[in-house]
Amino acid sequence: MIGSVAGAICVVGYTIIQPALQKLLRSVDTCGVHNLHGMPGLFGGVIAIFVVPGIVRAQIVGIVVTVVLAFVTGTVGGYLIKATGSKAEPYED
Repeated sequence: MIGSVAGAICVVGYTIIQPALQKLLRSVDTCGVHNLHGMPGLFGGVIAIFVVPGIVRAQIVGIVVTVVLAFVTGTVGGYLIKATGSKAEPYED
């Protein structure tokens, strides 16, 4: 059941949330990292709090560290890519 919900989150992320974020932030997630790994992974982390007894504190710390690390490294990576050049089309290889 958890996997089915995570799959649905991935699809909603791809079809609705990703285009809205791209428009809002003027960025491109070419690999779908946010909707393929980020949102379902965060969902799984939150569900583990309710499923695994005695793991609340460690799970919350792990979620916070993961989100902060992903944000920081994604931002740094984005600036590095921006500094090394740009393409006319977002998906141009």
